[in-house]
Amino acid sequence: MATGRRGKKTCEQCFIKQSTFNFYKAGRNKTGYFAICKACIIILTANNNASEANSILRRMDRPFLKDQWDTMYYKYGDKAFGRYLSRIASLSQYKEKKYEDSIFEKEEGVDAGAVFYNDEWQGNFSLKDLNYLNNYYEDLHRDYKITTRNHKDYARKIAKASHAMDKAYERMVNANDTSAHREFKELKSIFDDLCKSAQFSESTRSANDVGLGSFGVIFNKVEKRQWIPEFKPVKQDTYDLLLAQFANIEKSL
Repeated sequence: MATGRRGKKTCEQCFIKQSTFNFYKAGRNKTGYFAICKACIIILTANNNASEANSILRRMDRPFLKDQWDTMYYKYGDKAFGRYLSRIASLSQYKEKKYEDSIFEKEEGVDAGAVFYNDEWQGNFSLKDLNYLNNYYEDLHRDYKITTRNHKDYARKIAKASHAMDKAYERMVNANDTSAHREFKELKSIFDDLCKSAQFSESTRSANDVGLGSFGVIFNKVEKRQWIPEFKPVKQDTYDLLLAQFANIEKSL
């Protein structure tokens, strides 16, 4: 298999044969490139999937460094993996490290509350904030059929609104902050409007469920008496009439 500048390689994840430019270099791999393409790695490590990143790094025999991974993910979101590889390759203390040198816990003295700009969420967030947003967004994906860019944008805004609403609620309950009560009501109104516009609500959950399929959606509506199919006779074409005539001939024999 060619691995030169213009070589081609088949990704073991998506099975697409593509340019080696679309693969990370893997010096310890006999082919010279990692087996999974960059696009698939982005999908596999999406939503801060550190366990998948760890698995890939183990195969690459590169160290998984918890602090560095967190920093790169907070800054670059789902595009963090490539940035992470560049980062550890540029630091002399990590450049020659192997997977056996991995550090899975945050080192002492690291500020877990540090805020970083995140490209994916378009704002400054802490580790706790991003965990909430990513988990909420992932749950929405499990509960509803989210495929279009518009729906994804709504899902992210809903996650942000929910997070802001939670913070206001905590201040309202624990700190007895009167201004937080008004803020909570305003955020709740925004949250409800976003859910309504995106059709993310309990009453639409089943209808939006990707697993139902077209027949399932119709069946669900009939069950809820939201829609009762009306019988409409279908006009027969020439072939239907001929088949009916042949059927009558057969009966008369």
